Amino acid sequence: MGARAQLFRYIHWWRVRAPERDTRPTMSQENLDLSLQAADAFNRRDLAAFLALQADEVEGIPLASDMEGGYHGHGGLRRWWAAQFDAFPDLTIEVVGISDPHDLTIAELRMRGHSASGAVPVNMTIWRGSRWRDRQCVWWGSFRNEEDALEATRLSQR
Repeated sequence: MGARAQLFRYIHWWRVRAPERDTRPTMSQENLDLSLQAADAFNRRDLAAFLALQADEVEGIPLASDMEGGYHGHGGLRRWWAAQFDAFPDLTIEVVGISDPHDLTIAELRMRGHSASGAVPVNMTIWRGSRWRDRQCVWWGSFRNEEDALEATRLSQR
């Protein structure tokens, strides 16, 4: 692992584990808090709380977007939510690390659960990039690695 990647991992570790020493501007802390609230709503299966954090015209790009495409707006997120928990009823996410470049958050997430039949366990790490505006997520995407998440968040600005 290169020095830059090691530094980025350390920054993730420090921000998640030492928030009381955080001196970043309020907006950045706010975006981190919003990301953590979204993860909490997901784990509690609180769709209303999750949608309250999403802009009306949010664009969501799930990990399986190559097969199922993306989701648009609250109606699209409701379909995504139902598909997630129909397929993996006990799916949870743990925020392993998180950073906040500008109006973004990049979160390393550990997903755990089992398929509806119980036959297929899930234990994987994904990266979630989210773009925030006015305390709501306007775009998010899930990726298999940090580099893809960073690149996609850059492209979502265009």
